[in-house]
Amino acid sequence: MILQSLFEYYERKAELGEIAPAGFEWKPIPFLLVIDLDGRIKALKDTREGDGKKLVPKKFLVPKAVGRSGSNSWQVTNLIWDHYGYVLGYPKGDSLKERKKRQGLLMELKTENAFLKDSGKKGSLMVRLELGDVEMFLDELSCIEESEESKQLIINLKDFRKAIKDSQKQHSTFLDSLHILPEIVQAVPAIQAIQNFYNSDEYKRVFDLENWMDCAAINSANLTFQIEGNSTLVLSEATIREYQSEMALLPESPDSEKALCLVTGKYDYIERIHSATPLRGGQATGKLVGFQKNSGFDSYGKDQAFNAPVGRKAQMAYTTALNTLAKNDANRTFLGDTTILFWSDKDNSLEQNMGFFFTKSKDDPDANVRAVKQLYESIRSGKLSTAENERFFVLGLAPNAARISVRYWITGTVKEFAQHIIQHFDDLEIIKSSKDVEFFSLSSMLSHTVLDYKLSNVAPNLAGQVTEAVLKGMPYPQSLLYATIRRIRAERHITRTRAAIIKACIIRYNRFHHKNEEEITVSLDKTNSNPAYLLGRLFSVLERIQQNAQGIETIRERYYGAFSSTPVTVYPQLMKLKNHHLAKLENTGIRIFYENLIGEIIDELDGSGVIPRQFSLDEQGRFAVGYYHQRQDLFRKKSSKESA
Repeated sequence: MILQSLFEYYERKAELGEIAPAGFEWKPIPFLLVIDLDGRIKALKDTREGDGKKLVPKKFLVPKAVGRSGSNSWQVTNLIWDHYGYVLGYPKGDSLKERKKRQGLLMELKTENAFLKDSGKKGSLMVRLELGDVEMFLDELSCIEESEESKQLIINLKDFRKAIKDSQKQHSTFLDSLHILPEIVQAVPAIQAIQNFYNSDEYKRVFDLENWMDCAAINSANLTFQIEGNSTLVLSEATIREYQSEMALLPESPDSEKALCLVTGKYDYIERIHSATPLRGGQATGKLVGFQKNSGFDSYGKDQAFNAPVGRKAQMAYTTALNTLAKNDANRTFLGDTTILFWSDKDNSLEQNMGFFFTKSKDDPDANVRAVKQLYESIRSGKLSTAENERFFVLGLAPNAARISVRYWITGTVKEFAQHIIQHFDDLEIIKSSKDVEFFSLSSMLSHTVLDYKLSNVAPNLAGQVTEAVLKGMPYPQSLLYATIRRIRAERHITRTRAAIIKACIIRYNRFHHKNEEEITVSLDKTNSNPAYLLGRLFSVLERIQQNAQGIETIRERYYGAFSSTPVTVYPQLMKLKNHHLAKLENTGIRIFYENLIGEIIDELDGSGVIPRQFSLDEQGRFAVGYYHQRQDLFRKKSSKESA
């Protein structure tokens, strides 16, 4: 189902020209080699944009990168683009920083060797070294007395020698790839210009260009070609694109077998290895669909990909769709270690605003509030009705060793998702201060359940279960209620968000299980006779009396944990403290107000005034909400009096 949905997304976007066609991908290319039709280098064009250190390379549509790994990875290259090791034979480790390091080591050498002394003065290691130069320096270094500087320099140069040899092999592979292009591609004038660029050794002049070191400073910077006077890449030539599209659909080897593709239902060459999808926090080689060689799960004589056959076309389509979604901020967000992707059959307001439901925008903190308001408005006004029957998809992915694990896969109509999200915010609604935001994101909500409000402390399973509960309209997991109450008891601090979470957990559980219990309201409910709710209110009043009498609120620190779980054990002490604090109040009117309020609350305890021995987890939650409601009500009364 996941692969089919991604395949359909690709097909739809491909028709609109909004996704890379088969065999292509969007890749950041920081520099372009601009040549004329004779192959002469004209410029090294910097495509990066931004200020200072935040320069971002422009993305170009290029043939999809080939997979390569291991000691023989140099034998594989991309079509007419790659990093500078392939395109120019330029080794890694020859940046300006590395040159200065080598030169510094050379200058620190204490030696009478004329060659090395002279090189240190002239800065010989500040210029680009060829393999022969490196060998010469190593020979001279082997003849002098060993020192710490000489040992470090030898290690540095040997590493650099290996990098040079590796880049030479890579460059040879790149040149061979140009020579084996079919005649129809070789006949393209731009390809002939590239051939001339290499045949005349014109490519070596690139290293003398003024901005070459800017390119060399980027580790494995990608390069490709552009003909002088053209605004597009050589890769944009129609003949080259047609060739790449044809090659993309060819089987990966002559021995490839055809079988029924489980995605398309058509016979196609089956892909043995699927393309990677790099996720935040995971490996660059992570795959959504992966197969272990010689796996114990093989059956019927089928191995690896033939256990779940996906055709070449479908594999290319679903991986392209997956990578596109994973790189697009409009269809991607993060929650802990989970990458959340979402998309719809067609563009709609839910898809545009879905990301703000999960996390707050760093650039625009109020964006999530506007997004939720817009969602409410679109449902009430009927604007969403035109899209309400369209399908909507949410895919939660997490890195897992060399593979990608699926945390959750949720599908439904736009209407269903919108209604569930609105119900979530309705359930969370609770009285707030003027400083509190109207709506808070899922990430903000979860951060209030853990130490230091850090999302990294949220258990991955909890984040996934809460997301599923919200988007499916199911009860929140009990672990959410437990985590919130545990955090309140640890910190003795009931925030508006924590009170809202508890309220939502309880009323949603009761609604789903058809429990006939007193509903928890948005603000203070004086008719609510639940003992836990009443004692939460009472504790808030006792705390306020102490605040008015002594200017401090220490009873919350000392007694909240016990009174919210085993109230009978500390009730007598709290009543004694209450009498002591009331006696200190100078204002008779305030003292009478608190005495009457306490009397009203205690009278509601079934009229008996009996204090429960122990509270369940659900009751501890009601205690917290009662405390929060009463505290907010007292704050409002105080504010009203001050305003008057």
